[in-house]
Amino acid sequence: MTEAEWLHEVETDFPREMLSTLDKQFDPRSVKTTKKKRERKLRLFGCAACRRIAHLFTTPEQQRLIEVVEEYADGDTNRHAVTRSRETAGKAVPQYKSHEEWSSIYGAYDYSQRALNLLTWLTVSDVIEGVVEDIVGATVNDPENPEEEHVHQKALLLDIFGNPFRPISFAPEWRSDTAVSLARGMYESRDFSAIPILADALQDAGCDNDDVLNHCRDARLVHVRGCWVVDWVLKKS
Repeated sequence: MTEAEWLHEVETDFPREMLSTLDKQFDPRSVKTTKKKRERKLRLFGCAACRRIAHLFTTPEQQRLIEVVEEYADGDTNRHAVTRSRETAGKAVPQYKSHEEWSSIYGAYDYSQRALNLLTWLTVSDVIEGVVEDIVGATVNDPENPEEEHVHQKALLLDIFGNPFRPISFAPEWRSDTAVSLARGMYESRDFSAIPILADALQDAGCDNDDVLNHCRDARLVHVRGCWVVDWVLKKS
């Protein structure tokens, strides 16, 4: 996959191609911390994709499982907590008003549950392709025509991984107190509406990198936990 394809072109199976590109960019001989950070980003990507179909997780226990997986990705909880949460979510059976309602969403529900369960695996890089394809299955009437959901998945990948073909060198002085405070507030609340203000704070601290500033100021872009700019400010990358 070329840089132009990563940034612009839409292919029917491009989430798989993008994930494969990330695999090729990752050196398995690299230090353990680098591998751990990559796993974190992949897991957060999967969580963000699942949040797009949050309406299919109809019980509090299922919704909580997404939060627990995010906490695990960030090292704020352990495998035992993930296992307990998964088991609890599996026992929470959604209630439907009628057989017709159950029939109409069962297929989507089945796909969504499988995607969420895959995210609880120990090594998410082994199953992430299955996660995104199950989400496609949950969101489209015709799984053979998944382009719409793939566009949303691409937006999430671009936000979380940026442009792996052109890594950016951040200057430590850009990480001002104001920038860190803004980034932390957005990360904790999952509300990234203040990200244009983060661009102002970074620029005030001396940031002159167009890729960084444009990523924060482009209103067309989506931002989620794992956003590559916010991650850098919070020293998560």
